[in-house]
Amino acid sequence: MAVTTQMKNQHLFWRAGFGAAAEDLKNLAGHSPQKIYAALEKASAKKPPYFDVADNSLKGLFMGVTDAVKMEEMRKNGLDGEARKK
Repeated sequence: MAVTTQMKNQHLFWRAGFGAAAEDLKNLAGHSPQKIYAALEKASAKKPPYFDVADNSLKGLFMGVTDAVKMEEMRKNGLDGEARKK
């Protein structure tokens, strides 16, 4: 059995950790595996945006309650980085 371009590309998607969408299976034969790999690599290079999900009580557990209160007061007062260091 000869390995087709579509089979190579489908295998590449499986190795990347997910399969191709069902509607995209027909289009896999139209692209080279190198082109699909480059597209996957480019898409995976994007860093996800950082968002803080911890509230102050959880941060207090890690930092110590007094440090968390001080940090919150500094944030409310609008102190810059140098003022926080002092």
